[in-house]
Amino acid sequence: MLTHRSRTILGDIPPDWQARPVRQLITDQFAGDWGDDEGEQAVSVMRSTNFTNDGRLDMSDVATRYFPKDKAAQFQLKRGDLLVERSGGGPEQPVGRIGFIEQDMPGATVSNFVQVLRPDAEKVDAAYLGWALFELQRTGIIERVQQQSTQMRNLNWRGDVPGVVGTSGGGFRR
Repeated sequence: MLTHRSRTILGDIPPDWQARPVRQLITDQFAGDWGDDEGEQAVSVMRSTNFTNDGRLDMSDVATRYFPKDKAAQFQLKRGDLLVERSGGGPEQPVGRIGFIEQDMPGATVSNFVQVLRPDAEKVDAAYLGWALFELQRTGIIERVQQQSTQMRNLNWRGDVPGVVGTSGGGFRR
């Protein structure tokens, strides 16, 4: 987590705001899976190519992959989930784009280049958290936690969700 007293990756947090690491605001997180060319159950798999720069998901070209039934059920997307592009991009396109899941999506999951964050509705409004993460990518701040490989950028995830979110009360649940 990138913090220094009241400074966070988002900038200074006013003294009357609360600041919490993102990992404290989610109930679950998991990386996607690419699946197989054939198998038990067909699943729609969203990739980084389905992300737009404005937080919407372009569903016009979603891959179909196959998974065992138990795994397909485990990775289904739920309303309020946030998708984070963790690998991809390039010299002019940082990773970290956000996708909002606005309704349950049975039979759908994400590829291994995408991380799913499941916000805790008791602690934070999913839309608020998503837009805070969206702002990290939109402003280029997310580049501080990226690594560049040969042709691809990767978020330096280290098993932890990067960043801190602050609010005067509107985004956090009590």
